[in-house]
Amino acid sequence: MRKLQLNKLILDNFKGIRDLQLDLEGKNAQLIGANETGKTTIFDAFSWLLFDQDSKGNSNFKIKTMKEGEAIHHLDHSVLGYFYIEGKEDSRMKLKKTYKEKYRKKRGQDGEKFTGHTNDHYIDGVPVQKGEYDDMLDDLVGQETLQILSSPRYFSEELHWKDRRRILKEVVEDPTRDEVAAQVDECLTGFLNAFGSSEVENFRKIQKSEIKELNEELDILPERIDEAEDGIPDLDLSREDIKEKLAGLRGKKDELNEELAEIRSNSGANKIKQKIRELEGEMDEIKRNYRGEVKDKIADVEDDKRKLRSQHKESADKYTKYKNKVGKLEQKSDELEEKISVVEEKLNREKSKEFEEDKKVCPTCGQDLPEEEVEVKRKKFNRRKVKRIDKYQKKVEKLKTKKKEAGEEIEELQHKIPKLEEKANELDEKLEDKKEEALELKSRLEDFKDLEKYQSRVKRKEELETKLAKEESPTSMEKEIEDKLEKIGKNIKKGERKLGKWDTKERQLEKVKDLKEKQKELSKELDERQKLLHQAELFDRARYQLLEDKVNERFDMATFQLFEEQVNGGIKEVCEAKYDGVPYSAINSAAKVQVGIDIINTLQDYYEFIAPIFIDNRESVTEIPETRAQVISLVVEEGVEPIELRAGSRERIFHE
Repeated sequence: MRKLQLNKLILDNFKGIRDLQLDLEGKNAQLIGANETGKTTIFDAFSWLLFDQDSKGNSNFKIKTMKEGEAIHHLDHSVLGYFYIEGKEDSRMKLKKTYKEKYRKKRGQDGEKFTGHTNDHYIDGVPVQKGEYDDMLDDLVGQETLQILSSPRYFSEELHWKDRRRILKEVVEDPTRDEVAAQVDECLTGFLNAFGSSEVENFRKIQKSEIKELNEELDILPERIDEAEDGIPDLDLSREDIKEKLAGLRGKKDELNEELAEIRSNSGANKIKQKIRELEGEMDEIKRNYRGEVKDKIADVEDDKRKLRSQHKESADKYTKYKNKVGKLEQKSDELEEKISVVEEKLNREKSKEFEEDKKVCPTCGQDLPEEEVEVKRKKFNRRKVKRIDKYQKKVEKLKTKKKEAGEEIEELQHKIPKLEEKANELDEKLEDKKEEALELKSRLEDFKDLEKYQSRVKRKEELETKLAKEESPTSMEKEIEDKLEKIGKNIKKGERKLGKWDTKERQLEKVKDLKEKQKELSKELDERQKLLHQAELFDRARYQLLEDKVNERFDMATFQLFEEQVNGGIKEVCEAKYDGVPYSAINSAAKVQVGIDIINTLQDYYEFIAPIFIDNRESVTEIPETRAQVISLVVEEGVEPIELRAGSRERIFHE
């Protein structure tokens, strides 16, 4: 357990306080004064020194000293803190921050121009960058943790509830499956065996997603069933009746065709028609053979085109991929170069640091420190310096190696890119040639009509058709049979349509059956999913309650509500402190301070770190819980001006 104590705090031109030195010596203290005498400003100074914020958590607040409503210019504003860290290796630490104005003089102009502000940081008197300053605080315990441990209100009022919940869950371990099993009904035993406590959250999310999808499917099924039922045709005859009727019609049709053929077999027109059919067959064969040859050639060309496109796409994809990769590698190389410059700058700055002479003097009494203590400080400084130099050197070497590798890869890719571009251009030209060849072949598909053997058959067919027109002269008997055949044909088509409707009806009936079966299965699955979700929520309730109990066991005054029941029966994660069952937001200021210190006491054990605690408006709190921390109370007392420090004895130490 380490303990941070504030020995001395010095304010210089900070928020209206021109000069203030508080000698606290790591002890509890009360800063007493009337309203607007600067008590809260002291807390603001401490917070700004460590957290870049005022005591209320605001990072954008006015630091400058004002006069007649205007900021006083060309004035530095600083806070200096002397700390003592008690632990395995006791040590002292001096932190300082200075807020100052920046001015710049332009060529050819008189006077300086105001350009902004800077924050200068110092550790043990050594100027450092903000990053190094913050790293030091993070190495100590972390800035947010320091805020939590130094302000009773910070945890419950400034942290987001999710961060509060996260920290509390870190303080205690999640309940084990066996612990949850001891609290739930026997009906959940199987559920617990199937899922560990860490898996339940994902399982619950899966069930909710599945239930949503099932409900969406079930919502649309009634409409789909109605549509399927509306699509069932209304038929007056059975399938068998229709088939029987069609068989009779087809039989009659065959009889009439035989009768008609017998009548026509004795005419010369029949022989001419036979010859025409033979000629048409020969013409079709000429057409098929010619077109087949051309289409085979077209297929070969199209196959060549596909291969060329594939090759072209492969080359173009590689080209784009390599170009993009070169761009990314060049960007990476530039970023690595910037990082190398930054790290080398840090390395050079670290190498230039020297052990400060003022470390040989005691910061409290001003006397020279014993040589052995100075030597200990010097060795500590050198160890720290060597460690950081080694870290920066290794980092520079690693970054340079990465930059070299990126450069080699860029060079290799830039060698490949022109070849890919040249190959893509060659493939483009070949592809255009194949496109023209394919178009030329397609234009020849109808050229069979120009063949001499095809033309001769066309001419012979025309002669026969002229002769047939003269030979054909239908008799009245042929006409009567043809009329009957036409009527029977229409009735056959009508019957076939009705038979087709029977196919549609059976398909629709089967579809309705399938949809209703699916509706039944989905409803069953929905019930099972809802049951599983209910079991998961019961498990979560037991787990959350156990977690809440384990958290609350760690506190003497505060209790925490970590979940709440929803109207729909679900569970919502929350994190709200309570005192005697009353929500933190509803208790008075004194109770908030007491609860806050109780929370700090528990978190001190978790973080193994104790920080000074500032209590504002301490006059409203008659008693605070016992704590191991240094407590600095800000107390309002009318008539006390300027501020007094009371630490065992009444002593006025505020001076301007």
